Amino acid sequence: MKARLLTLLVAILVGINMNATKVAIDNLWYELDENNRQARVVFESAELFDASGNPLHNNYTGLPAVVDIPESVDYEGVTYTVWSISDLAFHDCDQITTVNIPKTVTVFDNSCFIRCPSLKAVNVDAANPTFSSMDGIVYANDMYLFCYYPQGKDDLSHFTIPATVVRIRPAAFQACLLDSVFIPNTVNYIDNFAFANCKNLRAVRIGYYVHTMGQAVFAYCNQLREITIPVSVTTIGLYSFADCFNLTKVTINSPTIGGRTCTTGDNMMSIFGRQVKEYVLAEGITQISEYAFRGTDSLQAITIPSSVESIGSDAFEGCDKLKTVKINSNAILNGNFNPYVGTMANIFGSGVETYILGDAITSIAKYAFYNCSNITTLRLPEYITSIGESAFQNCTGLTGEFVFPEGLEILNYYVLQGCTGITSVKLPNTLKEIYYSALAGCSISTLTLPASLTGIDIEGLYLGHTLNSLTCLAVRPPELGVRAFQGLDCPNTPLYVPEESVNAYKSADQWKDFNPILPISNPQGLEDLDASSIQGRDRGRLINYDGQIYLLRADHIYTISGQEVK
Repeated sequence: MKARLLTLLVAILVGINMNATKVAIDNLWYELDENNRQARVVFESAELFDASGNPLHNNYTGLPAVVDIPESVDYEGVTYTVWSISDLAFHDCDQITTVNIPKTVTVFDNSCFIRCPSLKAVNVDAANPTFSSMDGIVYANDMYLFCYYPQGKDDLSHFTIPATVVRIRPAAFQACLLDSVFIPNTVNYIDNFAFANCKNLRAVRIGYYVHTMGQAVFAYCNQLREITIPVSVTTIGLYSFADCFNLTKVTINSPTIGGRTCTTGDNMMSIFGRQVKEYVLAEGITQISEYAFRGTDSLQAITIPSSVESIGSDAFEGCDKLKTVKINSNAILNGNFNPYVGTMANIFGSGVETYILGDAITSIAKYAFYNCSNITTLRLPEYITSIGESAFQNCTGLTGEFVFPEGLEILNYYVLQGCTGITSVKLPNTLKEIYYSALAGCSISTLTLPASLTGIDIEGLYLGHTLNSLTCLAVRPPELGVRAFQGLDCPNTPLYVPEESVNAYKSADQWKDFNPILPISNPQGLEDLDASSIQGRDRGRLINYDGQIYLLRADHIYTISGQEVK
């Protein structure tokens, strides 16, 4: 990778005439333009790289530490004005610490100082009409253009680019020693390799008006841990963060970059690298392209905003370590899911363990999480209007209590069927109906039905023998379908109902099969109940707290099934 990028860097620089006649004057080599009587400083060696693109380390080995470029040179009786420094002119000059540039040099590229690790200052004559310097740092065009930060400059750990700068030239900070850089909002263009190989760089703030970032801008910045791409960016070149091995979090605020069209060879991995562990996509991004994160095999977490309307096929192919998905997109949660075509596992992979659904989610489509058996944590929004049938069917990794959000009126078919690890379900106060086998297969020991409930479908509460008590807060016994309590041992299961409704439940079809049927005088509070009528229970005090029934005996609290509550 590094050899390929080095070749790319050489390719994008202005071409050098390797066959031109050169002359040595004092310590430097020049190309002479006899027609215009101008001289250009060039590199000493005939070849800078071997056949594999590796530097030969043979350029200007005899130069002193301080290099003074003259305003003019004399050769064979003719005076030539020194007007330019060629690309790569001082490449690989380990020993130089200072370069002084005269007023006559109006053309040079900072690539002329590539691989000068000891260079601490480049000073420009104050009379130079094009370039200027401040503290050994080079600017151009009245500090409109940032040109060069010396690679060996070690007196600063943080640098704020002046607010006059609009563009950063190629390789401007390459291999510098800075720990952090602040790019102001005036900058709109960061050119190729601008910060490449900055081994100490840990933090970069990119201004809000940058629209273009070239190729390999931050390549080989091994200490860079996170980066935020501002909303203004419309273009990022390939390999921008190549081999940034510690870059683990990327926040993309740009709709253009977050929604860019990707291919198998040009996607987020080719920009940010395969080592990224977390991507945060901001609001405004409307799509995630096919192959977008393909091959990012270190990815562990992704945040999807509410604005995302579509996710392309294979967007997360090969992201086998993806464990956490934070998603706020109603459009994605209401996709065309089914057990045969695909579910959320087909989008993000079957290994996801945590789904956190944002407050923008108002409904969840049927089969959305069907057979997602690795999910251990599912956080739903506080308010939701509908959850489709089989939405969480066979999510066997879910354990403990499952809380349905307020706003839900229907507990749909098979919604939690087969979720064997769920031992408690909290139903919303807005619930009206429970459909067929909604909770079948759950390991629920106690259940409270809300006062809003009006009906239970055929085998709606098919819970088996795990249920030890049932509380229904509805004053009027909800209507029941055939075998509504299929599998329940009703004659040995207590039912707790409002005090004024005890006789109604005792006479209602199927409800009357519960034994005993006991009153709840204060369904929302805490009260003592008579425990003597419960078969097989030692005498004690029954308490009802928030609709759940517990047994208080000898200063210990037990569930109706006999399990002590710690």
